[in-house]
Parts: sequence; structure tokens; C-alpha cells
Amino acid sequence: MRQALLNYMKRRPGLYRFGRFVRDRFVRPLQNPLSGRSLARHARAAQTADNSHAHQGEYLRGLLARCGLDAGSIVELAAGDGVYQSAALPLYRTGRWSGVAIELDPVRFARLAYAYRQFPDVQLVRTRATPDSIEALLRGFGVPANFTLFDLDIDSYDLHIAQAVLRTFQPAVFMMEINESVPPPVYFTVRYGVACSHADHFFGCSLTAAAELVLPHGYVLESLQYNTALFVRADVARKAGIVDVPVERAYREGYADRPDRAEWFAWNYDMVHLLDLSPEQVIHALRQRWPNHDEYEIAIRTTGPQQAIASQATTA
Repeated sequence: MRQALLNYMKRRPGLYRFGRFVRDRFVRPLQNPLSGRSLARHARAAQTADNSHAHQGEYLRGLLARCGLDAGSIVELAAGDGVYQSAALPLYRTGRWSGVAIELDPVRFARLAYAYRQFPDVQLVRTRATPDSIEALLRGFGVPANFTLFDLDIDSYDLHIAQAVLRTFQPAVFMMEINESVPPPVYFTVRYGVACSHADHFFGCSLTAAAELVLPHGYVLESLQYNTALFVRADVARKAGIVDVPVERAYREGYADRPDRAEWFAWNYDMVHLLDLSPEQVIHALRQRWPNHDEYEIAIRTTGPQQAIASQATTA
């Protein structure tokens, strides 16, 4: 009943916004996420829940199976509370995966630490990861250069973190949240150190920007799953028969043309019109929306040459 009501509200942006306002203003202040009862309930959820957003965790597990990756090591950057919207949790429950889970928020980290006592192979760290610190941080936890899965979801300067990680590490699967509101071929990224705002859709980077960075490091774009780009290292992709998908096709199939897009991303109601604009019109609209132009980079960019290189690597 609760899930049916939530789905109904998601299909109606105005009602959904009102529901979130009531929850954040009146319900959550009365709750104590660190009470004994809440923590115990959270720990139980870690044993059974699969709460990844838009079933992205289920898709990830299928992709890993296609790649022959049924065990390995994970790095999660912005692990949250370890349960809500976690794609890695079902993997940890198998007992075949180890990991490093990084989270800055003190309440989320406390819930993560309590629930993950049952996963001794997952190392937890509460810190702010930056482009300058991420390499040393991962090396300090003994993360190998070719670890299995990187899950990047900081909703901020993601592109800068990705660039720093790929200088040294080459995970088999590179999973990265993008700003799904900005369609290809528009290149968009916030600059490092700039304050972001989910309410105004000002965060992260576009799929075009992510692909332009990641593909030349020897990856193919396997797909976009709503707001999560999945890149697979070329040698792994070749063995699994995974081919490179052009950015605009991945965006169309993975987000824009999804019939349930409005249900899962009701909060994007005020950005949907961008899907019907030309790239030049998209940039004009976003520059009007975000007037501090020195806080971000935006341009029309093609990823064709890089994708051609990545595609050749899978067939070499």
C-alpha cells in the first residue's frame, strides 16, 4: 500500500513535491535515525533489502554476471547508510565481495557502520574524498590497481574525482552517476569546489562529459541506466561480448525514452523540456538558469572519436 501510494505520487510532480516537503519539514524532525530501534531495523534491512533506485542494482548484478565477475573488490564513494539506494549491498551479502565504503555525512555513516558490522570484509571510512586525496586514500586501504567495481555517487564534483581515480586505477566496471537532466551532446560539469544544488539540478556532470573522460582510458560505454553510466574496461568487455554504445543512443535508451522515467525521476519535471531543444537551445536555457557561468563548464561536444578508439580496443 505504501509503495503504491508513493508510485502514484511520483507520477504527479506537484503532489510528489508536496509530499517531500511534508516529510522533510514535519516527519523527519520527529524521527531519531540513531535510536536503538531505528538502528536495529536498519541492520535487519541490510540482511534482506534491495533498495537501489530504479532497479539499478539488479541491472548491475546482471552486468557483472555477464562479465564473469562473481566476486571481487568494490570501492563506493558516497556509500550513504549502506542500505537506502545501495547497489553494492546485495553483493556484500553473498560473502564473495570485499570493499571500501566512503561516506562523509555523520548520521549516514553511523547507520552504515552499525548495519555493516555483519560484513567484516567491508572497510568503512568517514572522510571527504577530494581529487587530491582519493589516490592516497585508496592506496592506504590496499585497493589494487585493477579492482573490480567503482561506484561513484557524490552528486558534486564527480568528474574531477573520476579523473583522479583513472590516473592510477583501472577498475573492471566503472559505475558513475551523471546529471541526467543535461542531454547529449551537451558537455556539462560543475567546477571543483563549487557548491551544488539538487533543487536546481546543479550538480555532477552530463553523460557526454563522463564519456569524454572515461572512454580514452580504455573503456566502453555499456549503457546508461537512468542516471547511472556503466563503463566496462575494454579487455573485460571484449571477453563478455559487450560493445560500445554511442552516447546519444545510450542516453535515449537509458533515460529519455524510458516509459517509467517520469515515475522514477518526478523531480525532473522542470527540466523535461530540454529533451525537445537543440543543443544550442539547451545551453542557452541552462545559462539562464545558472547565471554564475564561472562555476561550471558547458559546451557542445561530440564523443565520436573517443568512442571509436574505445570500440577498436574491444575488437583488437
